[in-house]
Amino acid sequence: KKTHILIHGVSRFKDVKYTIMQDRIEAGSYILLSAAYPNSILYIKYNSYKHLKNIIEVYIKLGGKFLIKNEYMVFISPNRLNDIKVIIDVYPAFPTDLQQIICSTLLSTNSKVLDLIYPKRITHINELRKLNADINFFNNEIIIKPSNLVNNKLNGIDLRGTFALLVACGKINAITEIENVDNLFRGYCNIEQNLNNIGFDIKFN
Repeated sequence: KKTHILIHGVSRFKDVKYTIMQDRIEAGSYILLSAAYPNSILYIKYNSYKHLKNIIEVYIKLGGKFLIKNEYMVFISPNRLNDIKVIIDVYPAFPTDLQQIICSTLLSTNSKVLDLIYPKRITHINELRKLNADINFFNNEIIIKPSNLVNNKLNGIDLRGTFALLVACGKINAITEIENVDNLFRGYCNIEQNLNNIGFDIKFN
């Protein structure tokens, strides 16, 4: 069923004051990144908790702790992630733009991811398998099992998929090279500096 939008033109707009929302997908990416690393503490300065509520709920289900301290949201990751099933749907459900990233977060668990919006967005699975990740796609579900990751040469196919590779590669005690990472820069501001600030040993050439 198609949805139609009818727009009636006007001669001028009304005056309005509007505060632009911060990028919840960028914030969510770092939240899921921190969840993948045991006993990590991440501070995020963000002006609207409610826009991240669905992401925070999944973080807590994984065993993480969340609190607000002054102007910062604080995320404390557990020693071991819980097994979960993530169902992705339209807002306010867990966002489809974080599907690839949470797959990398969950590589130490027995978990499932069901994306009801873009179930076939699975190009990241083959790249993660190059790292020895135990991740498969069956009956429109992504099935993840605990994995012992190894380094390999990877291809950054798209924006979120490439960030997902960063999440996984940071856990490998070896140098991993990812090609075609330019797509990252359209979605993440100062990403190299931010990642190094939180403890990554990463360099963009």
